[in-house]
Amino acid sequence: MKLKKYLTKLTALLSVGSMLISTGSIGTNAAAKDTMVFRTSFGGDKVAYLFESDLKNKDVVLKGNVYIDNYPGIAHMKLSLHSYGLKIENGGFTVPELFDGFDASNTKDESEYYRNVAIANVTDTCMFYNKSFPYKNAVLAKDGTSFLSYDVRVPKGLTRGCYDICVMDGWSLNAAGQREYQTFAYNEDGEELEFVQDSAYLVVEPTPILGDVDLDGDIDSDDANLVLYYYLLSVMGESEESCDAQLLNETYIHSAKLGADPNKDKHITADDASAILCYYTETLVGNSPNWSMFY
Repeated sequence: MKLKKYLTKLTALLSVGSMLISTGSIGTNAAAKDTMVFRTSFGGDKVAYLFESDLKNKDVVLKGNVYIDNYPGIAHMKLSLHSYGLKIENGGFTVPELFDGFDASNTKDESEYYRNVAIANVTDTCMFYNKSFPYKNAVLAKDGTSFLSYDVRVPKGLTRGCYDICVMDGWSLNAAGQREYQTFAYNEDGEELEFVQDSAYLVVEPTPILGDVDLDGDIDSDDANLVLYYYLLSVMGESEESCDAQLLNETYIHSAKLGADPNKDKHITADDASAILCYYTETLVGNSPNWSMFY
């Protein structure tokens, strides 16, 4: 494949996955040591992956969590989660004793999450108040146990791309013309606390096709060349992460690697490159090959 073609594909992929690094993880916001961090995850994982085929006929629901790093003690907090493309629903505390002192029972807003209760069909906003007086900080488990869980509904038909879940900040005007903040937190002395948000990411990948390594919808010599280059790098001692980067579609690395392994033995080798090239040659002369012919 010519260099220009490589660069064109790489640019397109970076448009949806520039935050991905070669290890498959995603960059995070830097925070001062004493700044609270709302860390969002999919059941503890920074990144979750689905194939487009998983979403062809139905929604998929994933479990989500929010953790607090550098917890300074919170007496009064409103937390709003948001995502474009994904729906956040059914929130509630996972461990009630972690938040002794929080009580939302006197509030009426149906968008609020109540202590240790999962509310169906509630989206985006989680709100907690401490009505004790004098105010006291809520206790958070020292082991970093998640203090909030929720469901992430991934809608049927969602197309390939990278989607994030983040803690909202900023403010908007409500119906009464009053300023409403999406997220805030105060300690027992009434001081507003600083925080940053650390997003979680869902990557929806193309449905893998055996032999289609560059994910362009065709099985051809370009795919064979990529697999052979991958294999040569691996035998020269390059790390798996470095080899993955050479596929030029690391945003959709799972789809690419499955496509690069037509015999499904979980190893990308010169035999796979040869099989892809033979498959392509058979199609050029009008045949309808199957992969078992080449192994």
